[in-house]
Amino acid sequence: MKNKKIPKGLRDLLPEEVKIKRRIEEKIKNVFQSFGYDEVITPTFEYLEVASKGAGGKSLDELFLFLDREGGILSLRPEITASIARLTATHLKEADFPRRLYYIANVFRHIEPHQAQYREFWQSGIELLGVSGEWADAEVITIAVKTLRELGLDQFKISINQIAIFNSILNEIDLSQDDKWLIRDLVERKDLVALGGFLETIPLPDEIKMTIKRLPVLHGGLEILDKMPYLQKNRGACEAAEEIIRVYDTLKLFGVADSIVLDMGVLRGLDYYTGLVFEGYSPDLGYGLLGGGRYNKLVGQ
Repeated sequence: MKNKKIPKGLRDLLPEEVKIKRRIEEKIKNVFQSFGYDEVITPTFEYLEVASKGAGGKSLDELFLFLDREGGILSLRPEITASIARLTATHLKEADFPRRLYYIANVFRHIEPHQAQYREFWQSGIELLGVSGEWADAEVITIAVKTLRELGLDQFKISINQIAIFNSILNEIDLSQDDKWLIRDLVERKDLVALGGFLETIPLPDEIKMTIKRLPVLHGGLEILDKMPYLQKNRGACEAAEEIIRVYDTLKLFGVADSIVLDMGVLRGLDYYTGLVFEGYSPDLGYGLLGGGRYNKLVGQ
């Protein structure tokens, strides 16, 4: 064998690394199971129609695609949520809900590898299906907090947002879908200069323009909701803000609010999110720890 290298973005795990990985997985499983979640396993690859559902235009470029012998277009799974939605729609149609499912599996994304980013990596997560409201959202976020604590992390925060705040405001702007995606991307990357420059090219009321400009830097407690001048004039955004307040109050009851901050710049990059979204990070690490959110339409699709 002349070529002793492995493909770009992959890695071997040596015995000691595998032992650490297994210990981490066992701790994660114990937290998930303590909340009543059952493990499921889905295929390593899916039809493109499933893998790309709700992924968004940019994410399609990250898929590893190939053909089967029958001519079907297949994709290595870039994440697990779409597979869980497909599993639920096909196998659990007659099941009693809510259902609590969890998974630990490898996923694949055709990205440019850099620090803590590989083309094959492992993802663990939970799906709470068939229940809505602040108690469900708070349960999932509480499990995220308890999982990080169980893994030994002390200095971390979970940033939460309600994506309907952003979407409701953006829906009042007469823009192309590409332009809306650009604004979303600039807000999420917190690129204030490019965002401000682009907004100046659009004829917008000053209140809307100022609100969008502030989104990337609005980070803290519930008081940040008072710093969006257009919020109270948009019914959808106002209702979404009231929902995030209820979730935050429920997290207080669960005893994890000290690990929670509001961040209007957290929008996540997937189309299927419809409500609360969240991301975990630590000042000790230069990359995200976790992410997720509510999706109310994916199983139906």
